Amino acid sequence: MTDLLAAYELESILHTQEKTSVDTESSDDTFEISSESLEDTASSSSNIDEILKAVSSATTARGPRSSSESPQVRGLDDNKIYVKIDGARENFQDGNSSFIALDTENLKKVKVNKSSARISETGSIGGGVEFVTKSADDFLKNGKDAGSEFSVKTSSVNQERSYNAKAISRLNSYSHFISLSSADAGDSRLSNGERLDNSSYQDVAGLYKADLLDKYSLKLEYFKRNDDAPTDPSLNPPSRFNDLQSDNTTIKTSVNLGYKDKDFKVRTYFSSYEQEKIDRETKEATTKKIETTSLKVDKSQASISFGAELYKDKLFGVKKSQANESDTAGYPNAESDNYMGYASKNIALNESLELDFGLRLDSYRLSAQDSELDNKSASDLSKSFGIKARPTNEIETFVNYSEGFNAPSLNEVYPTGLHIPSDDEYFRNNVFIPNEDLVYEKSSTREIGLKYQTLTSETDIIEFGISFYESKVKNYITREQLDKSIFDDEDGTTQFVNIKNVTLYGAEVSANYNRDDLSLGMTYSKVRGQDLKTNEFIQDLPADEYRLSTKYYLDKYDLNLGHELSYTEEQNRVNPNTLQRTGATPDYLVHNIFVQKTIQDIRLDFRINNLSNIKYKKHASFLYETERDYKFGLKYKINTF
Repeated sequence: MTDLLAAYELESILHTQEKTSVDTESSDDTFEISSESLEDTASSSSNIDEILKAVSSATTARGPRSSSESPQVRGLDDNKIYVKIDGARENFQDGNSSFIALDTENLKKVKVNKSSARISETGSIGGGVEFVTKSADDFLKNGKDAGSEFSVKTSSVNQERSYNAKAISRLNSYSHFISLSSADAGDSRLSNGERLDNSSYQDVAGLYKADLLDKYSLKLEYFKRNDDAPTDPSLNPPSRFNDLQSDNTTIKTSVNLGYKDKDFKVRTYFSSYEQEKIDRETKEATTKKIETTSLKVDKSQASISFGAELYKDKLFGVKKSQANESDTAGYPNAESDNYMGYASKNIALNESLELDFGLRLDSYRLSAQDSELDNKSASDLSKSFGIKARPTNEIETFVNYSEGFNAPSLNEVYPTGLHIPSDDEYFRNNVFIPNEDLVYEKSSTREIGLKYQTLTSETDIIEFGISFYESKVKNYITREQLDKSIFDDEDGTTQFVNIKNVTLYGAEVSANYNRDDLSLGMTYSKVRGQDLKTNEFIQDLPADEYRLSTKYYLDKYDLNLGHELSYTEEQNRVNPNTLQRTGATPDYLVHNIFVQKTIQDIRLDFRINNLSNIKYKKHASFLYETERDYKFGLKYKINTF
């Protein structure tokens, strides 16, 4: 990364305190990964795991197949946090296929909100991840009205080859660019020496963005993936079960319109996400489609912000190619309507003391066309409060209280059909059953922290940060799996259920030293979770992790050298006396190195991930991570930064 992992966090916090006219909310929990930091992962075409390593307590879960990899923040998966790309919600994850259809080639920055303190965002009990893509003005050099870029990237672990071409232009107050990408990857090699079957993929992506008068924006997006990932990409199901093996096509399209003025913003978008699976043996095709339509308005006046958001998800069941098959197999045709209104107030008592208040009203309604399934609706009010004090120029302390709200998804309330076929002569099949009694999750989070920053010289910066948090969650949604033996009369079942009371708590520490040519830093994060009724651990929470980063810039040769180290402790907080399948995970130490070199208009990137080629797997993952991976990237720029 361009600077220290922790440095980015602290620098971005200080930056986001400079409130704009449409943002008066507390941002102590918001961490921004800059475009400079993203350049350090430039040799990766679609790997968000490497990107999120820039933020403590953020990672990905359910890899290493990219078709199942999803963001995770403070132990909360993508079904408990919101994920956005240019303000558009990615409401397409269903637990099995949680792939984020994103071409990382065009990323400008990534914002990670770690708690629900940002009252203007809903659909989460613990923050979210926002991906922001570049506009034409982010590419063109000063005085240039047109430019282009061409790049190629390779990866040894899966023999991936990816290509990208961009064309950018600017005319007076109008600017636009178009980006076209393709990628072709084979099956990955895992760190245990095995090849991960059915992990290959082919991607095609297109992006068009236009800006007018610095007020109006248009974005058109297309993403297509062909792969042969199994029904649950996080597993390696037996090949003899053909109903778990298929050839898949995923297509995402979106239209995104925006308007912004000094104190007013409005955004509307439409996204379509469709998956088609063709059974290997029968050649029968099944399709599933989700459409999201949304409108969000934000307004500010003095130190007050208020706004509203409406978004609708439409699920078009699972349709089979055979005409005599029911359209309701797997998921029914259903809709989810969500409404949110908020208001927040910032009060600066003096130069060293600041208060933030916020209120948000959430409401949702779930409905299915199947008359046997009940409609569901609910509303609730969420609150936030923050105190920020600066006793000296170098020290800042903060205390936040915030409440989160997350409605159950259509995929959690109405699932049906086969979940896991039996591969053992002693056990029966396991099937999904709907849960129409499932209710929304509500969290209340308390966080306290301190940040310190000082200049020891004109070029030397020392930074330190520490925070502690606790979150109480009511009606925590989890997946309950009950297996049955051949002696039982019925199949086993899998159902999404509520845990009445859960507590999540943890801590984060960051420290770094920054100089013009040298960056050194460290972060530490931990998260714990417990069912307060049974005193059992919340399964699948990540292990404690230390991350170290070193980067040195050789100005004479325009050369960047970097080393990243992450040490993950043993995770043995599991529940062996239950039916949960998650077991303990040993500790592991991973090294990555990278080199970057610029020669006039050509940029070269070289990385080695898992340098020591250790054998390891993330906690709660059923598959090992990949072996030592050599990555190479080459980019040719014409009139661009």
